[in-house]
Amino acid sequence: MTGPLFPTRRLVFLAAWLALAPALSSAAAAPARFTLYNSEVLDAASFLNAVSDNPRFNEPWADLRKEWLPKFKTDPAAEAALKRWSGRGIQLAYLLSSLPENDLEPLLKRFEDPKPLLAEIRRKIDEPAYAPVLADLEAHHAEVRTLLSFLHKNGFSAMRRERYDTLLKENQLSLEPVLKRFDAERFADLLEAFSGRKIPDREMRIAVLVFASPMSFQLNGFNVGWATQRGSLDWLLAHEFMHKFNPSRENLEAQKRLAGNDPFYKEAWDRVYGEFHEGKEEEFVDAAARHGLEALGLASRVRSLRSMKLLYFSPKTGKGGVPLAAVLYEALAADGGLPKGFDYNRLISAAFSFGSLKAGAVESAFRKAIKPVSGMAGMVIKEDPAGARVDKVFDGFPAKESGIKAGDLLIEVNAAKLSGKDLDSMLDAVAGESGARVEVVVHGLLRDRKTVLTLK
Repeated sequence: MTGPLFPTRRLVFLAAWLALAPALSSAAAAPARFTLYNSEVLDAASFLNAVSDNPRFNEPWADLRKEWLPKFKTDPAAEAALKRWSGRGIQLAYLLSSLPENDLEPLLKRFEDPKPLLAEIRRKIDEPAYAPVLADLEAHHAEVRTLLSFLHKNGFSAMRRERYDTLLKENQLSLEPVLKRFDAERFADLLEAFSGRKIPDREMRIAVLVFASPMSFQLNGFNVGWATQRGSLDWLLAHEFMHKFNPSRENLEAQKRLAGNDPFYKEAWDRVYGEFHEGKEEEFVDAAARHGLEALGLASRVRSLRSMKLLYFSPKTGKGGVPLAAVLYEALAADGGLPKGFDYNRLISAAFSFGSLKAGAVESAFRKAIKPVSGMAGMVIKEDPAGARVDKVFDGFPAKESGIKAGDLLIEVNAAKLSGKDLDSMLDAVAGESGARVEVVVHGLLRDRKTVLTLK
């Protein structure tokens, strides 16, 4: 007598397992996602920047400084602690973001027994650059507790909630359309490739803050602090997440040597890392972020190159641009994507070793990279429903020489109407290679007129 190869109950179980297997497989690989949250703790840390003497951080907070600095003077211990941590709010926020507490009260309770708290931070810190700050926190944790306790006792929590709840909501609303443009899965893949590490649970977290404004910054883990922002929000978000990439010590040392040996790059180094106080990895991160946006379809090559030509424009020197970022961006583009086993540090090392980032070669490599956007008309424009409104005209440039004035309305460029175009598209229209001719129609009160600019 023969029977079925599998008893009926086993067949039923097998069918159920086969039906369930895809669901179990997808559950094992968590989908990439952005998570928004807000944190009183991180806002308290960044508040130390808002009330500092540093104009980079305190720009929007003059009234807050007038209100709170006299309060600190009433408490000598808090005033002394503020002197050490004033202007270091982002560094402190980085360390505190590794803890689960988002409210001051439970965090202050944990500070009563600081050893486990500090051990948890040390266990979770994953950027070597922050090791000195952690050592400072370990040595002076009582000061940080004094500061946070002072803020809590003086109504910081209530002030933040009652006075700035609307701003918190506005900051979140500003993020939502940006996040809709991002393919979270693809961006997570790029972020992992550039950082060389896995994103826990594929979760990219964004702390929506008040007092970080006008900054955004990388936090511990795959975590970014975000407040009111201006400019290209796509780039800003990509850039801050890409700060998870840590250049090797060898590449940072090679960059420093280059700044000492190449006059062209020395000027950029002094501007970006001196005048603008950026971290030494800024240009490496910018190249990664620009490449990532292009891979996501959120930026064109022309717009990326134009940004890298003009970023960190200095009113002091009249210069701008991030040369290393532009050269590395071209190297990434030449790779045709990110091959399996991609190692960003290796790509940077090759650029330093084989010519394009050697002393004496940087300027020509930069000029070659930005050639498609090398020409300038010499004017600042802004969006207008009818075209491009001229905001400013620079001496010695084609726009000024052709008679274009601030307040003029550009309605056509090379026979293409500008009405309805966004600012980037209008900038694309009036930018190009040095020597290119651009025909512009300028709207006047009595009549429209044509003028030809030769970009320089």
